[in-house]
Amino acid sequence: MDEVAYSKYRWVVIAALCGVQAVAVAVLVAPATLIGEISRSMGLNPGETIAVTMVSREVFVMLSALAGGPLIDRFGPYRVWIGGSALITFGSFLVPVCGSNLFGMLAIRAVQGIGAGPIMATAPLVVAQWAPSHQRGVIIGIQSTSVSLGAAGSMLLVPFVFQESGSWQMAMAAVGIFVCIALIVSILVLFGPKPPFAGENHVSPGKPSGAGHEGRKSIRLTATWAAAICCFCFGWAIRIIYDIIPSYLAIDRPTGLGLGQMNTGKIISGLHISSIAAALLSGILAERYFRGRPRGLVMIGFILCAFLWLFVGFPGLLAPNLMLTLCIWAGGFAVSLTSPLVLTFVSKCYPKHMMGKVSGLITGFSAFGTLAGLALGSYLLNLTGMYEAVIFLISIGAFLGFLSAFFLREPVLDG
Repeated sequence: MDEVAYSKYRWVVIAALCGVQAVAVAVLVAPATLIGEISRSMGLNPGETIAVTMVSREVFVMLSALAGGPLIDRFGPYRVWIGGSALITFGSFLVPVCGSNLFGMLAIRAVQGIGAGPIMATAPLVVAQWAPSHQRGVIIGIQSTSVSLGAAGSMLLVPFVFQESGSWQMAMAAVGIFVCIALIVSILVLFGPKPPFAGENHVSPGKPSGAGHEGRKSIRLTATWAAAICCFCFGWAIRIIYDIIPSYLAIDRPTGLGLGQMNTGKIISGLHISSIAAALLSGILAERYFRGRPRGLVMIGFILCAFLWLFVGFPGLLAPNLMLTLCIWAGGFAVSLTSPLVLTFVSKCYPKHMMGKVSGLITGFSAFGTLAGLALGSYLLNLTGMYEAVIFLISIGAFLGFLSAFFLREPVLDG
């Protein structure tokens, strides 16, 4: 029945989902390679610039994802794509106008973060509308990979435009061109064919819903909070891994490991590849070995990450650099399994008219975990001047994720 009911057009919508989310993330990370130039232009130190361009963005993504969940349920994901893409585009094209001003940049990052948060919370509902249950894990794995590729593409495009134009403002604004394309695609999807079974568990956009009580009930469910805490722990661990661990590998002993920039670059590149592989394989592994139920594999991913990063925190136990590298790659692979699987859990286990609220909650918690992990890791590094305590934070976060994943059991809900 699934193969008959779900048309091939679903792949067009899935491709649109991947593209819209990829360009949203590309805009969010655009300043990362320009921190030095922005600092000189604004007269700020790099830490202050990161706070203005990156930390503030994450705050607005978190808040808008939490607030945007009910909007997804009420107006549908495709209207949310349109509204979010319009905001991100507006913010991008404001960069050459007022981006050189501190408060102007804060306003721009606020607009972009508010636009991106709800967009990032739409994946479970879109996939549930268009794909049969046994394909959802694989599709969400592809969607998660597209987000990583969007960030990687931004890391290549923005420096290239800066090199060609000599203007960091133009380099940041250039990504907005792709958001314009995403906006057009969103409009086409909205007016294209409707999802199959549109009447099931679906509330017509703009109309009051009798499901409001059930939506509030879904937020009180143990499984919902287990999913949210899992995403918090994922955000916590992955942000420390990508933002703090590279300096630990590169900085000279005794503070760091003294591997140097080139070796560190190779290790982190491999880490990115292992994370992408985990996202792609997560749904396949869950379907083949866990009967399509993500819970067991989420627990395995978190507990493996917890133990592997404990070894990284004791580099003397991993004397050959190859063993250290393999632990880092395997730990990154393990934790990167978890987030796509939690999204898959939501897409399979909740009625469609509740998915916006639940997805908004877990997306907001993921952003909150990102902020908390980075803030606490930076604080411990400044306090102790050593990295060991920061690395243990990865294991602590992953172990808490393991405990939370135990409660990822299918909720009993009508509708």
